[in-house]
Amino acid sequence: MGFYKSGPKAYFLNCRSGYYVEVVRKESRPSGTGEAGATYEVNVEEKTERYWQTLETFPMHLVRVPYRAEAEFLGALSYGASERVLEWSKTSFPFSDQQAQRLLQVYFDLKNGAKQDQEIIPHLYQAQIYRQVAVAPSSWSMRLTDIFLACVLFGVQKMYRVRLEGERVGGVIYTPDMRELFQHFLAEWSDTNLLATVFVGGNIGFLAVPGINGLQRTASLASSLFAIMSIITGLHHVWQHRSGVDASAEEVRGYLYRFHTLGKENDLAALACFLSLPPVALIWSLLSFSIALGAFCIQGTGLHGRRLLAAMLILLGVLSIATILFFWHIWRGPHREEISDENVDEVIADGWAHSIRRVRTDLKKVFRRPKRGNAAHELTTRSEA
Repeated sequence: MGFYKSGPKAYFLNCRSGYYVEVVRKESRPSGTGEAGATYEVNVEEKTERYWQTLETFPMHLVRVPYRAEAEFLGALSYGASERVLEWSKTSFPFSDQQAQRLLQVYFDLKNGAKQDQEIIPHLYQAQIYRQVAVAPSSWSMRLTDIFLACVLFGVQKMYRVRLEGERVGGVIYTPDMRELFQHFLAEWSDTNLLATVFVGGNIGFLAVPGINGLQRTASLASSLFAIMSIITGLHHVWQHRSGVDASAEEVRGYLYRFHTLGKENDLAALACFLSLPPVALIWSLLSFSIALGAFCIQGTGLHGRRLLAAMLILLGVLSIATILFFWHIWRGPHREEISDENVDEVIADGWAHSIRRVRTDLKKVFRRPKRGNAAHELTTRSEA
């Protein structure tokens, strides 16, 4: 008896011989007694996909390894590897040569390490897939580099670098998470391409307005160039990374170690700078267009109009700063220690507000002076005790 999303299902599983037996209801003939006219058929499957899925779902029923499972496993790998060598363009074998070699190595390591047949070993090995998540803190040189690059790249490169560091912890790369990260990158660059196209159209319309001066025209042209740069780099990144959602482990490793000659920490920083070009160019386009539009609003206005515009700009600036401060560190940053070593209270109370309160509490503990009355009462209590 097994429980699935569709409900309970009764079947017979012969783990040793690899049989999956199930009674299937075929049809129901009209009958006065209801279900009495139903016909049933016994469905017998031998080592099919349903058999292996059932074993994976309910491994506690596997008392012994299926008969000839080792020979069939090695035979399937050998046949698939040979077919890939002889007919590499037509084969449906899903594993590459390196992956097949790695599977054999893992299998023989597990087999040689066991003194006897232990059916639980594959499940223990699967549990060991859990990877490290603690990212090493950045060095002082990298922090200074981020400060200087923030003047040009607005800190976007740091966001990309931190995400890449989370996928390469301790030199170990987890391919499924990296594929998911590529999907997020594609979605971000698609959004920047759409917004950059809107800015190009807006700048073309702004340049057609009569009466704009040289500063406004220059700022609008700069905004158009930055928007075009964002579109070009965004399209390039989308084309280059579209196949990354199905990248193999070797391809992902080659991607993250593209600039390995720069050092262990600088290689991801250089890669992050290239990845951040589409959103950075879009931000520069937005700033240039804001300068052009702001200069056009000030042009030809009186004293009251300038005061009203200045008040609106101050209000927008205050709201923008308040929004940035509110969402600053609202989400948790990269893991600095392993999950097993984390404190639950520190995980929940995370963010810049909690950090400020913690520093304030520590300072109060350092500079607080106990009152004389309280101190004398405390000494009296201790002596009585």
